[in-house]
Amino acid sequence: MHGFRLDVETHIITAAVTSVQNLVKCIRSIGIDVDDLVLEPLASSEAVLTEDEKEIGIILADVGGGTTDIAVFKDGSIWHTSILPVAGYQITRDVAIGLGLPFDVAEEMKKRYGSVMPVYESKRETSST
Repeated sequence: MHGFRLDVETHIITAAVTSVQNLVKCIRSIGIDVDDLVLEPLASSEAVLTEDEKEIGIILADVGGGTTDIAVFKDGSIWHTSILPVAGYQITRDVAIGLGLPFDVAEEMKKRYGSVMPVYESKRETSST
């Protein structure tokens, strides 16, 4: 008798079938063919991460208006994804409350001065409020 071991590491993504079908139906209704669907954190990672970054290990946080998409890579592969219901809107609201500003002013400040990219640190302007 011969035996062998077969291992697999997988990343399973689930979604509500009705939601996916409705999304595809809406897109097709305007004449766009849908070949495949990609989870947002994975699509974001393809756009901004290098293969070296994925190999070394990196966490991507894509902060949108209503959600923050998280992708964790290690050894060149995806290890974890998550979509959090906290994002830019809450950040703007907190800045507005914390500084006593109208929401639209806080949004403008966030867009103008907010950055987590170290390369921009020396180029940022500062303002006293």
